[in-house]
Amino acid sequence: MATYNISSGELKNDGILNAFKIPASGGSSFTNDYSAVYTGVTGEKIDTGDSFKPSRSSSFSISAWVKYTGVEYDTNSQVVTKIASGRGATFRGYMLTIYEGEGAVFALQADGGNTIRNETSDHSGSNALVPTKGQWNHIVATYNGNFSGSGMNIYINGVSCVSQSAGGDIYASTSNVLDLSQGEIQDTSPVTIGSRGGAARSVWVGNIDEFVFFNGELAQSDVTDLYNSGVPNLATGIDYSKEQISPAHYYRMGDNDGGTGTTVTDQVGSANGTLTGVSFEEDVPS
Repeated sequence: MATYNISSGELKNDGILNAFKIPASGGSSFTNDYSAVYTGVTGEKIDTGDSFKPSRSSSFSISAWVKYTGVEYDTNSQVVTKIASGRGATFRGYMLTIYEGEGAVFALQADGGNTIRNETSDHSGSNALVPTKGQWNHIVATYNGNFSGSGMNIYINGVSCVSQSAGGDIYASTSNVLDLSQGEIQDTSPVTIGSRGGAARSVWVGNIDEFVFFNGELAQSDVTDLYNSGVPNLATGIDYSKEQISPAHYYRMGDNDGGTGTTVTDQVGSANGTLTGVSFEEDVPS
């Protein structure tokens, strides 16, 4: 296994992708026309500022629809990061990345290189949990606030990677438990969707849509509702399993922004995203 280092819709009418109505919880519907598209060029990013910054004891979740059109996941495969980049920086924060060997990797880091993480390749049956290139996939990462990799989970297309584990162990080169003496995971670096601050070899290649940060740890039933058999549900239209679960920031990636411009509106918070080198296109999960 490779070593990971954190610091270093479709209506089939004449084959045309058209706007479509997606059923949401309670019988309502919403229109999904656009997604954000990245070409992998250095500097591309959606910057939402110093926005979503949970503490190491906070439960939180990340949900996104992604389509990777690159050659291999080993480069240009950052889904989201909130961690400093560049030599000499203090590395702390979180990131969600996809790699060819490790699969989907969710990692939290405090000062001193103290890291906890989970990756889909740590679990038996994980071949089914590596997102297929060239098609839309739903990915969810959750953390329950217990300072340990055992409190992390990743879902690909509604399937929990932990549920695929033969022994229940999560791989770690160290203890995979946050050393509380090393401080918080919080950091003042901006949240960037689709790259690590636009750094070379980090920028996503392909599309990202319906991106949500949640307060609270999503349960399997919540993930199932969001995935909705491959047709996204409106994140604000779901009756979640616990009262403390709620979308903190929600980016529709062009919808409600007219599919143009350099801003993606935060549908529930006040942290609008600024697009650099990223555009919207009519390619959505369906």
